[in-house]
Amino acid sequence: MKIVVIDDHLIVREGLAALLMQAQPGTVIVHACDAAEGLAKAESESSLDAAFLDLNLSGASAMSAIREFTMRCPSLPVIILSSSE
Repeated sequence: MKIVVIDDHLIVREGLAALLMQAQPGTVIVHACDAAEGLAKAESESSLDAAFLDLNLSGASAMSAIREFTMRCPSLPVIILSSSE
């Protein structure tokens, strides 16, 4: 399994990566610190199985990022992460 984790906090990316690799040994994690980097990596990494996207990325609208992923990588499942209620 190969997943891109998009979050502006390194500790969150690393923590989620550790959990995913523990749950599914052999999982490859691609890190991105913002939506633009995540989208670029999603387009260049053709074998991705999913993207985990922080809903509250600093400097970006999550809704516009979701629209971009939908348009540019339509077959890639995007899983939204949020610490908001």
